[in-house]
Amino acid sequence: MTGACYWISMLYCTFDIEYHRRRGQIDLMKYTMKNITAALFVAIAMPSIASAECYADYKAKQTGGDLRLHYGVIALGDMVCANPSTASVRVQARIEGDGWTLLRIMSLFGADGLGNKQADAGEYFLRY
Repeated sequence: MTGACYWISMLYCTFDIEYHRRRGQIDLMKYTMKNITAALFVAIAMPSIASAECYADYKAKQTGGDLRLHYGVIALGDMVCANPSTASVRVQARIEGDGWTLLRIMSLFGADGLGNKQADAGEYFLRY
């Protein structure tokens, strides 16, 4: 290879390496921006998902001298309502602080079912 051809090929090779290095950086930036965009989407969507609630109406008893019964409505997270046994555990944990024992969960429902249950639950409507 003559001197001039050598320098021309070196210049071309350097340009080619520089091009691919920059292209790799651009691909990395595109990949990073996609991840950041996905993370922002999840961060924005999560509060609305987490705020979706469901409710349970339940019956509970309290012993200690006289037997007392009550019917109540309690707000639960949407993920809790997907599993009725988890909902029972969560309700029991909340009401046992006042000495109540959960008898049973009557039903699990969304916000649209709250209106007709408020009068029945009285002071135990969304108390816990």
